[in-house]
Amino acid sequence: MKHKKQNSTNRYSKIWSVFILVVLLLSILHTFLKWPIYDFLLEKYGKTTSGKIVKEKGYNGKGGHILKEEKGDDIIYQYSFRMNNKSYFGDSQSSDYNINDTINIIYLENFPGINRPKYYLYK
Repeated sequence: MKHKKQNSTNRYSKIWSVFILVVLLLSILHTFLKWPIYDFLLEKYGKTTSGKIVKEKGYNGKGGHILKEEKGDDIIYQYSFRMNNKSYFGDSQSSDYNINDTINIIYLENFPGINRPKYYLYK
């Protein structure tokens, strides 16, 4: 009896280990491959629309945003566009804009939340 219970426990430990490994692997792939996959889909299936620069948000160079320029970091402008009566936002990836400027956006028709400035994909 003891032998059977030990094998069962061992089996569940292996299953959980594999499950955790798969979750970690998917998380890593999502982190590093999300943007290249989005860019590929946008280039292949993207639709173009116009958006407006709506606000500035500073970029601190470490993956975070600040409200104003600090230590010489460029201000990155955020854009907005409307699709199906809903607003979507994105990073212009540029400090060359002013609030209320128009910008061309490329987005996925079925997933407008996936969007980029059009120039960004074709530079």
